[in-house]
Order: sequence, then C-alpha cells, then structure tokens
Amino acid sequence: MPLTLGAAFDASASALRAAASALPQSLPPEETLALLSQVHDFFQSLRAYPDHVARMAAQVPGSRTVLGRRLAPLRSNFAIAEQHLARALQRCEANGIATGRPEPHLEQARVHLGVSRDLLNGHRGPDNTPRSPYLYLLGAADAQNYVFTRITELAWHTGGLVQQLAPHAGSAETTADLRLAQEAMHQAVILGRQSASPTLWEFCELPLVAAPRNTQPERATLLERMAEDCDRILLSTFQVVNETEAPLSGSDLQQIARYFTLGHLLTGRTLIHLSQDRPSANQEHLRQTANDLRDAAKQWQALAQSFHRIVDLSDPREHPALPRFSYTDVHTGRANPMPKTQPHRVTVAAADISLRIGQLLYGDQWQPTTRAPQPRPTADIAPDAEGLRTVVVNLHRSLATAHYLADAGPYLLGRIQHNLVTDAPEHRPVKLGSTLRWYALPAHQLDELCNTFHTIATAAGRANETLTTSARSLGADLPRAHLDTATRKAIPLALPLERPLPRIPGINAPAASRRAPSWALQTRRSPGLRGLDDQLRVVYTRSGRMPVQPSASRPSHRAPGIS
Repeated sequence: MPLTLGAAFDASASALRAAASALPQSLPPEETLALLSQVHDFFQSLRAYPDHVARMAAQVPGSRTVLGRRLAPLRSNFAIAEQHLARALQRCEANGIATGRPEPHLEQARVHLGVSRDLLNGHRGPDNTPRSPYLYLLGAADAQNYVFTRITELAWHTGGLVQQLAPHAGSAETTADLRLAQEAMHQAVILGRQSASPTLWEFCELPLVAAPRNTQPERATLLERMAEDCDRILLSTFQVVNETEAPLSGSDLQQIARYFTLGHLLTGRTLIHLSQDRPSANQEHLRQTANDLRDAAKQWQALAQSFHRIVDLSDPREHPALPRFSYTDVHTGRANPMPKTQPHRVTVAAADISLRIGQLLYGDQWQPTTRAPQPRPTADIAPDAEGLRTVVVNLHRSLATAHYLADAGPYLLGRIQHNLVTDAPEHRPVKLGSTLRWYALPAHQLDELCNTFHTIATAAGRANETLTTSARSLGADLPRAHLDTATRKAIPLALPLERPLPRIPGINAPAASRRAPSWALQTRRSPGLRGLDDQLRVVYTRSGRMPVQPSASRPSHRAPGIS
C-alpha cells in the first residue's frame, strides 16, 4: 500500500511493542547496555520531533497556529526523561560493560520514525516553499494535534520498554533513574493527551510526495499503483499552478481530457458491474453514481473537442490535419515536420489511471485500442465486502484527482495562453489577412475554455458526492476524502497567497495615458549631458533670469528696446 504518515507511525509503534515482547526474562549486562543505548538514541529523536513540527508550522504561508501551550508539558517532561536516561546510560558505561549486539526491533522503530519526519519534510521545498497543498494544512491546530498525539503514543511505548529494562540495570541508582524516566514519559503522555482536542485524525492519510516514476514493487496490485498515480497527479498539478514545475501544454490538456473521459466511463461500468450482487439500495446508489460519472465524462469530452482547433506552439503534438508536403517541398528543403515532444508526467499518470481501471474491469491483457471483452467475474474484482469497499475507495480517489485538476484548469491555461494559436473560422478576426491561417487565441475563446473547466468541476463535484454516499452505504470509510476537504478549506486550490494580479489598462488600471516625466528622455543622452536641464535652471535662477520654456507654437512678437 502507498506510504502515509499514519502508516509510518503505526510501523514505529509496532516495532516498539515487538521489542518489549521480545525482551527476555534475564539479560546479561552487555545486552542491557546495548538496549539502553538504543532506547536513548530513539528517545532523543522523539524529543526533537515536536519542536521540528512547530518550526514547520510556523513557516507555513498564510494563516497558521503555533501550539506553544500544547508543547509545554511535552518539552518539560521529555527533557526530564532524557536527563534520567542519559544519567543511567553513563552509569552503565562507567562500569566498563562492553556493548552487545543491537536490537533489530528498536532499529526498525528508529528508522520508521525518521521516515515519518522525512515524509513531512518532503511536502516543502529547500527554501520552505510548499511542494503540495497538504503543507498548508499543517498550519492548523487540529493537524498538529494529530502529530503530537502520535508522538505521545510512541513515548508511552518507550516508557513501557524502559520500565521493563529497569530491573536489569544492575544497580539501585540506575534502576531509580530508569523508573524516573518512565514516570516522566507517562506524565508527558497524560498531560499531552488532555490538551489534544480537536484532532484531525484524517491527517494520517498524508501521502508521500510521489516520485517521477512508480516506486511500488512488482507484486503491487492495480489499486496500489493507481493510488500512487493519483498522488502524482495531485502533487504535480499543485506545483504547476504554483509555477515550480514545467507547465502543462495544450496538447497535454487535450490528452488528459481524453484519458479522464475514458476513465470516468470505465469507472461507471465497474460500479454497475459490481452492483449486480448487492442489495437494491446499494444498487440504486451505484447506478446514480454511474450516471453522474457519465455526465462528467461528457464534459471532459467537450473540453477535448474544444482543443481540436487549438495548437500549442511549444508542444504541437496535438494539431488539426495539415496539408501534405509536395514532392518539390521535400526536395527543396521546405518541408518542416512537427517536432516530437514528450508528454508531461501528469499526462502519463492520467493515461495509467484509465488503463488500470480498464484492466481492473476486463483483465490484465486489456488495452484501450482493443475491443472490450466480457467483464471479469465480480468475485475476481471484489471477492468479499472488504474488497468491494477497497475498490470503491480507490475509484473515489481517481475521481477526486480529476476534480482537483478541473478546479486548477483556468490557472493551467493562464500559464500557456501566450503559446496557444488557433485556426477556428468562427473566431477569426475580421482585419486578419487571408494569407495567415493561424492567429493568437482570442480572449473570448480562452473564456470559453475556462467556462468548460468550471462546468467540469461542477459535474465532477456532483459525481464525487454521490460516490461518497455510495461508499458510506457500503460501510467504507473515506479518510483521504476528508483530508482533501480539509485541505481545500485551509486554502482554496492552494494558490500562492501574495501573487499580484496583472494590471491591464482599461480593466483594473487607469486607461488614460500620462505625460512622460522630464527625466525619462535623459536616458537617451550621453552621460555628460544628463542633468543638463537641471544645471541650466540652477544657473538662470541664481542670475535672476528665468529660462525660456520651449514651445512648439510660433514665438510671440517681441517689442524692440534698448538693452
């Protein structure tokens, strides 16, 4: 299954429980020192964890909450516990006892604790810029409370292990220090749990920032690979919107629309196929979800058709039919074939998602270019009720990913609008010459594309809600859906908070032209003549004679006189 924050904490807690269960009744002194040294190293990492999370939360852009009062009992009691552990370790080392072999379970607990910390760090860049929308959620108090609650859980298991090591310490002073360390750990847990409300338990679904390629093992199932592809699309789309990754081209958007059209239709067919052996109430929910998915697929298809007459100059993989080059053009070197470019990784992941949904329904040999065979038996897709809930949850993730990309569609278009050209006759400007086939994408056609994305987002949201209702009717929990909802509330679409809007004359800026200041033309003069006007004005002012203002009109008549 894909790695999440909750899975990393669970693995660390399981390793601590296994280490306590594997502890023998009698321990030689060298084994006691080895275990005590490992416990001390693990607790040092655990003690630094709350402050690390607090520093990350303080650096989150936008509104944030720093839980200083929540950390006070953890800091004080963790400091007391580490002091007693260090004192007990020094007394054991002073006796000249050689260190024994390390305990493997404690090493696994330390590794998994480091994995959870690295997973949190992966959601921000080296300059503290967000790499995913979930980093904004860390600024909320309920998300921080979840992390602190899991830290207290690990402290509780560590205190239990220290309590079991105390009788094997070898001296009364060392035993007393270990018992005091265990009491401080449990005191930190009790005080920390009392102030841990409210808690966002769905924060356990915080995903790993996906790698460019699949990191799942070969034995991973289709659903596991599809979940990783969904994470890759969501995180890459966020980085594209925040301009930290290469933009999606017009060809990518057109292909993604086709893949999501196919994926939504296959998802609807899968739900209808799985509803055959279910009660009538569940069948009604699943069929309604399939209808909403069909409506969303129509909107994605309309978006793909809207790009039919649009070409991205930076990536012309998708373009209308072009005239064939003649024999003379080829031999005279005037034939210029279209450049071949690679699709964006979001496009590749969208294609993989639609492929995996089809293989889930029709078998591993199915391809989008082949004729659809008979669906697999429902027992092979979902052998029991738990399997059916797992399938519905993963299909919901693919739909939520498409919904997020539809919300980001206008911002994706904003990054590539200067590269888009079209030859649509209905949008062709009147003053454009007849010799030019392609022209820049007009503003009203760009507005139509943005409206199509808004329509898709509405349809996808409706299908998302009905699929959520269907999953709940089947008894399936959707913690990842709750996490995504909380993230959208924390910051809509997770856009940069201080992005300035472009000032367009006549739209959001004054349209009246202003006279250029007098110093504007001095940049064209040589360095020796710059500021000459100011110098002459000073000289005339000192001599009592005002300079003559230049005028483009005819000079006035001057009466003769004796000077």
